[in-house]
Amino acid sequence: YVREDEIFDILRACHDEPSGGHFSVKRIAHKILGTGYYWSSLYKDVKRYIKRCDPCQRMGQPTFTNEMPLQPQVVIEPFEIWGLDFVGPFSPPSQGKEYILVCTDYVTKWAEVQALTNATEEAVVDFLWHRIM
Repeated sequence: YVREDEIFDILRACHDEPSGGHFSVKRIAHKILGTGYYWSSLYKDVKRYIKRCDPCQRMGQPTFTNEMPLQPQVVIEPFEIWGLDFVGPFSPPSQGKEYILVCTDYVTKWAEVQALTNATEEAVVDFLWHRIM
């Protein structure tokens, strides 16, 4: 049984927190059920919560029509192929840094990270030149 005053906190934790992901009604409801919580208006409450979520309304439903197809990578040597990705923007920024560049080796899973002011091509080149090469 879930008390009325706990519902908002459960919805916020499963939707807004970093592990939440701002996913769809179905995924958030499934996540809530998977944690052992249930109440009779669960789906209705999740739907209402997501409709009031500012980031979800701004971004809309994600589409995968322009997504690049995944290609298998054959990697033999450590530090031969790296994966790069930006995380952010973070609000409020910490010391003016809004993004984190994450660079991970495919074989060893070794990660190098750096906080950055901007997510730009120049920042990536500088990072690779000074931290990876």
